[in-house]
Amino acid sequence: MNIKDKIINFSRELFLSSGFSGTTVDDISAEFGMSKKTFYKIFSDKNTLLRFAIFSLIKMTESKVTKIMADKNTPLIERFKKLSETLIANSSKITPVFIRDMKKNAPELWEEISIKRRGIIMRVFTQVIEEGVESGVIRADLDKKLIIIIYLAAIENVINTKVLSEMEYSAGEVFNVIISMMFQGVLTDKGRKNLEKLKAWEKNA
Repeated sequence: MNIKDKIINFSRELFLSSGFSGTTVDDISAEFGMSKKTFYKIFSDKNTLLRFAIFSLIKMTESKVTKIMADKNTPLIERFKKLSETLIANSSKITPVFIRDMKKNAPELWEEISIKRRGIIMRVFTQVIEEGVESGVIRADLDKKLIIIIYLAAIENVINTKVLSEMEYSAGEVFNVIISMMFQGVLTDKGRKNLEKLKAWEKNA
């Protein structure tokens, strides 16, 4: 791993835990024993580093979910659960401190991040719904786009670090309730049987 990638990975953790304003070029330079002058030869400014740090995280997330969906040997219901857990795990890294700081000090970049993240979720969940309809596990009589919008709203408004911090449940527990409430209604009999098999397997694993 070259020095640029090392700085990106290190600074990402600082940005997410301490926020944009709470992370300084001095902190980063000191960690790698370099001068600020050397830092600015690699990154033109802190905003540029922030962009690299956050969008590399998004890229890694996108790569993971794409790999999950490409595994056609795994039943769709199981892939959907893995997909959601991956998105939840990666979303949990974006702390309330970071979000508040971004909205205040880098609102345009935060909006860009939000749009990118929403786009990934829309794309992969649309794939889930379309494949589910084709394979007969999701009802074909429902509006596919509306299903995606409702699920996206659940992800954004319930399964986030701020809400979870005020509850006594884990992201996985909340997800299981959401999928049971929402997807029991959109699944066909075949889909429900597949979901029950997955739950029984996880219970006995």
